[in-house]
Amino acid sequence: MDAALWGLNGVFVSAQALIYTALLIWPPGIDLRSTLDRFELWQGSGILAMQVFFAVPLMCGLIWRLRSHRQAMILVSVSFLATAVLGAAAWLEMGMISGAVRDGINEPDLLRGVALLRWGEFATALAAAIALRLAWVARSL
Repeated sequence: MDAALWGLNGVFVSAQALIYTALLIWPPGIDLRSTLDRFELWQGSGILAMQVFFAVPLMCGLIWRLRSHRQAMILVSVSFLATAVLGAAAWLEMGMISGAVRDGINEPDLLRGVALLRWGEFATALAAAIALRLAWVARSL
């Protein structure tokens, strides 16, 4: 059971980091068209549904199983929080994109903000993967 939880969490966090890395570099540009394409690709990937319906139960199960390993439990909790932050960033990004579509004057500033948010999402996804890997190592200590 433990191996399955660790393996499935590892696969999910790796896929999450891969998706956010891919969305960081493709499609190129920070204009409105490429930002909309990037958001449509993100929606099409289904990562938000996986974060809500796949990652939450798996990480909660893993946290529950690690009650005796405090350090590993804290690191898995950090990975869980990073995944939750990625889900919340989606609504922030959607609001910024809809603001850019509606407001032509502030469009360049909002699109730069979306690009900065993309970098933050990439760093958060990478931090989630690193924290889960560190938890794996801490569990075996």
